Amino acid sequence: MSVTLNVDDEQTPGLNASGQPDPAYAASLGLVPAPNGRRAAAFNMDASIWVLPALPAIIGYLDSAVSHVPRKVLQQA
Repeated sequence: MSVTLNVDDEQTPGLNASGQPDPAYAASLGLVPAPNGRRAAAFNMDASIWVLPALPAIIGYLDSAVSHVPRKVLQQA
């Protein structure tokens, strides 16, 4: 089966001729780069949102991993 796709030759807004983002276009929309502190805060919030639901699985894994270690090894530590 042959599929023919319609090629859109129009330039995409916000990209230059080589396909790279155009900072002037973003600035014209009112978009500005985020400060480093805000980026760090956003990463911490995102990471905590992913870690909190995974915490029971992490604790369960660690509990089962420690329970398989012989007591003799644990007493030496």
